[in-house]
Amino acid sequence: MLRGAGRIGDAVGLLDRAARGGHADRALLRSLGAMLRDAGELARSIAVLEPLAKEDPGDLQTLDALGQAYVRAHRPRDAEAMFRRVLAASPNASATWNNLGSLYLGENRPAEAFDALTMAVAINPDLPGAHNGLGVVYARRGELARAEAEWRRALALRPDDADARANLERLPRRER
Repeated sequence: MLRGAGRIGDAVGLLDRAARGGHADRALLRSLGAMLRDAGELARSIAVLEPLAKEDPGDLQTLDALGQAYVRAHRPRDAEAMFRRVLAASPNASATWNNLGSLYLGENRPAEAFDALTMAVAINPDLPGAHNGLGVVYARRGELARAEAEWRRALALRPDDADARANLERLPRRER
């Protein structure tokens, strides 16, 4: 509830106190790691999530959360390894395909980004981030009509998607 209300700092404090008080289970620690990541406390996030991933290498939620923390900490090889572990165990994890595609976009690996993002939308066509990412790939290829269609799809799914809106607004006027 605190997380949704934009009070991540308060939520982190509560979870951190519970963890230090010995009242922490895996789900609580995973939540703490994710909230620390979202609050930009990447070293602390990774310090919470890495032991969880080591203790239970089959905990796909923890592996994905750790992969996302690695992305934000500019550790792309580690992030890719985490996402690949999730996908090896759960090939239909559309959000993880999206995370991997976004990582590849950030690493300027457009062919791999396209493949991962295409998998994400094939599994779940309602992922706005994947449509936005595909739009970026198409724009880089010069396929502006396809880029526009992907960004419009992202906005149809999530009208407040600032990234998709900004990408769409950057299109040359004659292309729209």
